[in-house]
Amino acid sequence: MQHNRAVGAAPLNAVGLAMDLNRRRFLGLAAASVSAIYAGGRTVATSAKLPRGHILPAAHHLTCEYRTNPLGIDAAKPRLGWQLAPALHAVHQTAYQILVAGDLSKLESDVGDLWNSGKVDSEESVDVVYNGQPMRSSLRCYWKVRIWYSNNVRGEWSEPAVWEMGLLAPSDWHAVWIGSPEIESSDAFATAAAPYLRTVFRMDGPIKAARAYVCGLGYYELYLNGTKVGNQVLAPAQTDYGPRNLQHLLYPVRDNGLKRVLYNTYDITSHLRSGNNAVGVILGNGWYNQRARRVEGWMWYGQPRLILQLRIEYADGTVMLMGTTPQWKVATGPILQDAIFTGETYDARREMPTWCQADFDDSAWSSARTFTAPGGPLQAQNCPFDRVVETLAVTALVRPVRGLEAQIFQPKPGLYGFDCGRNFAGWVRLKLRQPAGTKIKIQYIEDSGLRYGQSDTYIAKGRGEEVYEPRFTWHGFRYIEVSGCVNPPEAQAISGRCVHADVQSGGAFECSSPLLNQIYANYRRTQLAAMHGGVPMDCPHRERLGYGADGHLSAQSAIYSFDMHRFYIKWAQDLADAQGPRSGFIPHTAPFEGGGGGPAWGSAAILIPWYVYLYYGDRRILETHYEVMRKWVAFLQSCTNHLGIITHEEPGGWCLGDWATPETIAVPPELVNTCYLAHLCNVMADIAGIMNRQADVARFKLGARRATGAVNAKFLNVARSGYSIERQGANVFPLAFGIVPSAVESKVFDQLVQHIEKTTHCHFDTGILATPLILDVLTRHGRADLAMAMMSQTTYPSYGWQIAIGATTLWEQWNGRGSHMHPMFGSVCAWFYRDLAGIKPVRRDPGFKTIDIAPHLVPGLTWVRAQYHCPFGNIRSDWRWQGGQLALDVTIPTGSTAVVTLPEVGDAKVRCNGRAVEASTEVIHVLKPARSDRGAKVLTVPAGHYRFDYNPQRVR
Repeated sequence: MQHNRAVGAAPLNAVGLAMDLNRRRFLGLAAASVSAIYAGGRTVATSAKLPRGHILPAAHHLTCEYRTNPLGIDAAKPRLGWQLAPALHAVHQTAYQILVAGDLSKLESDVGDLWNSGKVDSEESVDVVYNGQPMRSSLRCYWKVRIWYSNNVRGEWSEPAVWEMGLLAPSDWHAVWIGSPEIESSDAFATAAAPYLRTVFRMDGPIKAARAYVCGLGYYELYLNGTKVGNQVLAPAQTDYGPRNLQHLLYPVRDNGLKRVLYNTYDITSHLRSGNNAVGVILGNGWYNQRARRVEGWMWYGQPRLILQLRIEYADGTVMLMGTTPQWKVATGPILQDAIFTGETYDARREMPTWCQADFDDSAWSSARTFTAPGGPLQAQNCPFDRVVETLAVTALVRPVRGLEAQIFQPKPGLYGFDCGRNFAGWVRLKLRQPAGTKIKIQYIEDSGLRYGQSDTYIAKGRGEEVYEPRFTWHGFRYIEVSGCVNPPEAQAISGRCVHADVQSGGAFECSSPLLNQIYANYRRTQLAAMHGGVPMDCPHRERLGYGADGHLSAQSAIYSFDMHRFYIKWAQDLADAQGPRSGFIPHTAPFEGGGGGPAWGSAAILIPWYVYLYYGDRRILETHYEVMRKWVAFLQSCTNHLGIITHEEPGGWCLGDWATPETIAVPPELVNTCYLAHLCNVMADIAGIMNRQADVARFKLGARRATGAVNAKFLNVARSGYSIERQGANVFPLAFGIVPSAVESKVFDQLVQHIEKTTHCHFDTGILATPLILDVLTRHGRADLAMAMMSQTTYPSYGWQIAIGATTLWEQWNGRGSHMHPMFGSVCAWFYRDLAGIKPVRRDPGFKTIDIAPHLVPGLTWVRAQYHCPFGNIRSDWRWQGGQLALDVTIPTGSTAVVTLPEVGDAKVRCNGRAVEASTEVIHVLKPARSDRGAKVLTVPAGHYRFDYNPQRVR
């Protein structure tokens, strides 16, 4: 099945890979596909052919729903993908064939009994939709792919891959929700001890495969025969689980969105044995029973509960199902209290070492109680698990420690302090020898000195060396205080455990500026610390909420830095679920847990799917959430006054505007709100075009014109060529979102530059929304040098000032007040990749099918190195000065084409891989670069490695 990336775009996939076609025609179409970036131009081309009969490497890195050999897939038509051998020069896929079989032996015999796609003429290697026999629950699907390259050269079959379906219908669950018979008061703030649940079942005969499908709310750990299953923590991922009785809300919102509950699938084959087997689960409160923080309101769902089903397939083909029932046994153990905001209390004297062994005596345990289902349907979790990803050594604190305006640690008898070296999210692992009953308190402290009520308490059992780390909580901290010990703890017995969503690294950036490198390192740490349960949180300690603005502002930086595809698919669903079905209003946090904001916050419901489409080429996310996005725009339009200005959200709501500016917020929130409306309408016009909804295209374009007109009528002072109070933010929103009339655009930009240079002396005066837009606007208008100057400051307010006084992560406020782990100001790190290294996706050919390589040379940098792993493979853009010459190294993965803009060429002679570029058979010249690229040379290149050398000629 061929998958077109963008309706209305030049169809590169139909022509770009047939290298035996007329090369000039191919490249002419390729140039047309990026006409939105570069204006016109003729093409010069030479052809490249492969010898017939030549065998090229097989496809590799096969994925299903963006995972390798996944279990528990519940998409009715899963999306398949693969990558080609890296950077094969002038070689492209022209066709593929997929075989999917229900048995590995059939696949090895080239039989696709579930699907044989046949030879499909297509360059698609990402998001290829399965189109075979209908999927059914627990079906195991083996598959492989072979591809055809240029000149009809066929590759070998890939190595086999596999995916396995989860439970696709409610009727496939042969289990009920169970939990502790002890009933908590619906209005009580305290929670009960963690339930331990268990049962024993018998298994006779050899087995072929066994699976566990499990959801424990809020969190769970699964054990089989005494061993924990999997290395995940804090599972499952957080959602709006079901209806709840919201009370005492700080912010008036109805909890009437959609609900869902995520379950996990495990391969438990190796955990089972013939005879009796024990399965056990420990339940934690998590978000489901979060009663400790009540600032935003009373928002808990109910007490912990479990549903679990085992599917055991014997070697003879018979299947045994075993699920949770009221006959399971339940008791409490050493976890006396657990809460994500406050911590855990663990009494090791109450441990039951063999509680999950088959021969454990549970006669004193109670029978489990049946619980009602949470309310949302059970669906498979596809986003990454949280895991312990790193262990940090600590050093002992022997003298007082102070932070920014705060006392962090003061030594005194019985109080021991330790430093993990930097802020992070997670917990402590503690090894100790203490008398029985010794109550040890571990307090967690951020480098700001703030504790946010975070502590764990461990009560020793007094039997040799004991090892403790909590299960159902996490903390944000750098420093640790330990008190209550009889025997002093030693630093080598304590370690910091970094915990966050286990997203893989997606990119790397480094340059000649140690300051920029440190800003980027601090951003990466902060972003990771704030990702838990499939939610990009504002911070890992005080609020831990999925604020929409915080999430979408840092999203492009996160995508460049990590593989965020599955993570953002999940969060986009959370945003959609939180939407009011009638009003279209999207709360400021998703999953909804309270919190304030404004129109820019709910706009994540449009911008996150848009970024996922732009960077990953995922069209399905736009299709899935189109109505959600349309209704959000309609809601915002309903919030305008008679002038077309957004003045409010829902009754009692907030409109924060450009939050977290260095001084008091001065830019009118109405300006920010209405500029966002214009921007969202323009984005939605693009999305409607991709969806081939032409009537909606016209409607959204009209909405953009109306919002633009309203902003200009209300806030533009034509005589002064500025907006509102004429500070950075006031001018940058209209400039960034294309609102400024062309007749005064240059004057408004000049005023912005003057304000930066003369008033703020190259410092930011912006909040979380405008800060990244400043860099974008300056760069697009030819002043990347000024953007670099702002990023290089070391006096207040600046990133450099924070680092100079010890920041290891990014702060919530420029002045250091509040949290020291907030990722939203990390939005500027996208500029490092996008503009300094120059790696950008192309809107008309998303997912880096066409890559825009356009680095900017800025004063203060002598080299930049960046790489980004796109859906087709690794992209690299490295530039450096060498004796007055510029060397630019570029790598384009097989399956992609790049438009490379060489900056400041002028009349200089350019060499490509050692030869004059005019004589090169490897590049195609595209003349007449856009006005903003004066003096540049623009080239279109196929996959491969390139080195360009020339002597840049300054044009400004």
